[in-house]
Amino acid sequence: MDNIRLFLWLGIGLMLWLNYEAWLQDYPPAPPTQVSESAPTAPPAEVDLPALPESAPTTQPAPELNAPEATPRQAADTIKIRTDVMEAQISPIGGDLVRVDLPG
Repeated sequence: MDNIRLFLWLGIGLMLWLNYEAWLQDYPPAPPTQVSESAPTAPPAEVDLPALPESAPTTQPAPELNAPEATPRQAADTIKIRTDVMEAQISPIGGDLVRVDLPG
C-alpha cells in the first residue's frame, strides 16, 4: 500500500459513477418522438381578417407632470453620520454621498 492516492482516485470515480446512475434514475432521458411520414402537412390556409377602419384613432395628449423642484432647504439638509472611523454626509435626495471625512 505504497500508493494510497490511487485508491482515493478510484473511490472518487466510484462515487461519481454512482451519483450519475442515481441521476439517471431520478431524471430519465425523454423518449425519442416518433415522426410519421404518411402525408406531408398542408400549409395553413390564409384567413381573411376584417379590414381596419380608415379613421385615425383618437388619442389624448398625456398630462404634463411637473416634478417637484428641490428647495434650497431640502438641498442643504443632509444626513450626518459620525463613527469613530469616519464622518459622512448623505443627501436625502437620491442618497448620494456628499462628503466623507476621516477624523483620525
